[in-house]
Amino acid sequence: MRRMSEPHENYRETQRRLAQRQKTVEQQTHLHTLYGRGRILTVLAAAFPAWFAWHDHLFSAWWLLGPLSVFLVLLVRHDRLLRLLERSRRGVEVYAQGLRRMEDRWIGTGIRGERFVSAGHPYTGDLDIFGRGSLFELLCTARTQMGETCLATWLSAPADPATVLARQAAVVDLRERLDFREGLATAGDEVRSALQPQVLVDWGAKLSEPVARSVWFFAWGMVACNLGAAVYGVSGHGYYLLMLLVGLDWVLLWKQRTRIQSVLLDTDRPARQLELLAVLLDRVEQETFEAPLLQEMQAQLRAGDQPASQRIRRLQTLLSWIGLRQNLLFVLVDAVVLWTVQFAFAIENWRAENGARLAHWTRVLGEFEALIALATYAYEHPNDPFPEILAAGLSLHAEGVSHPLLPDRQAVRNTVKLDDTLAWCLYKNGRTQEAADMVQKALKYNTPEALFSFHAGMIYNKLGDRRTASLCLGRALSMNGSFHPIYVQVAADTLKQLGSQTGSASLAVSPPANR
Repeated sequence: MRRMSEPHENYRETQRRLAQRQKTVEQQTHLHTLYGRGRILTVLAAAFPAWFAWHDHLFSAWWLLGPLSVFLVLLVRHDRLLRLLERSRRGVEVYAQGLRRMEDRWIGTGIRGERFVSAGHPYTGDLDIFGRGSLFELLCTARTQMGETCLATWLSAPADPATVLARQAAVVDLRERLDFREGLATAGDEVRSALQPQVLVDWGAKLSEPVARSVWFFAWGMVACNLGAAVYGVSGHGYYLLMLLVGLDWVLLWKQRTRIQSVLLDTDRPARQLELLAVLLDRVEQETFEAPLLQEMQAQLRAGDQPASQRIRRLQTLLSWIGLRQNLLFVLVDAVVLWTVQFAFAIENWRAENGARLAHWTRVLGEFEALIALATYAYEHPNDPFPEILAAGLSLHAEGVSHPLLPDRQAVRNTVKLDDTLAWCLYKNGRTQEAADMVQKALKYNTPEALFSFHAGMIYNKLGDRRTASLCLGRALSMNGSFHPIYVQVAADTLKQLGSQTGSASLAVSPPANR
């Protein structure tokens, strides 16, 4: 298990990384200015030679290849620098937001999650789960709608103990992985508004069957004939044969026309989001995890002969190639080699094989982002421990508890023990033996509370353990003779019935045998 850092260590590390990213942004901004000026100077340097070459014919225009080559190199490097600069700026924001959370300046700066508010929910409204200054705003670091939705779902519903323990182990594994978390936060383009998971899921869920091999072979055969006719035409025999074959192609493929048009209409919106999804999934696939839950989720992304990111990039490549059909200069090539038809068939085959997996891939990515949000909080607040989950039984005992949305300097920490409350509820519902087991847990803390002892006395009296009941009731009255306006008299009457005397006898209670 990774060592938990001290709060001041994490704070200093966040400050150090923020300063480092800010310095990188300053350096890249300076280079950005230099590249811009270099491109302008290159254009000016080429303008005068171009004039003298074409107007006065003083020298060959081939000399312009030098400035043009320099301009193209600057253009490519400048574009790459701009992408790096944008990523560095996002890195600055990642650590700046982290410091705002650690310094209790985060309210109003994060994602509020107001779209998850439900008027009929039993606790999200009362506990400030969503909205400005909410727990969701404090926790959420997700970059995608899938991550936001998953975190909101976890905050709005309970989970079984095994699931909670698995998530805790995953959070411990992710807590100190600052580079991994930063990599996910800065990878690719800005995705929160662009990546709409339902668009991808709906597209993948559409029923699709692979294109029959016979249709593929037929299409390739027609392409071979078209190419032969094109060569025949270039040889000086005319293009009548080529035009005849192209027309025949569309007649023979008429039955596939509806399918091809459907593919072209369906692929527009998903195409804009695939790069974003592939970048994030690739980052998750490349990491090495220790927690079983993270390993299981990663294995789901790597399942098959290709990981999810590579499958998505393959689809992205197909969509990029089929997009060339919109270029007017490409119309003749499309007609001869059946470009649109070939790639439409390839896209349909991809969807038939992988479309149903898109929902699973987006769900896994959302769960990763939700776990990263919890891990970020754990790193920034190392003094807040995980609750210990019991394998069986009911119990709630917490020390030093305060409201997570209040700054430490304002929060008043309290100790909360609800074992006694649970025991009394069980007793009132006729589950006396379960109540006795629960009250035993409450009494082991030796809390000097008269009401605790009264509850224990009544429970043991119901079980028929007269001696233990007398000790508990006597202790309750001796600690505080007016601990409750009604139960004081009940305790006194019960003691009288038991034939016991009140006193301050020490309490050493052992659970009674099952009856």
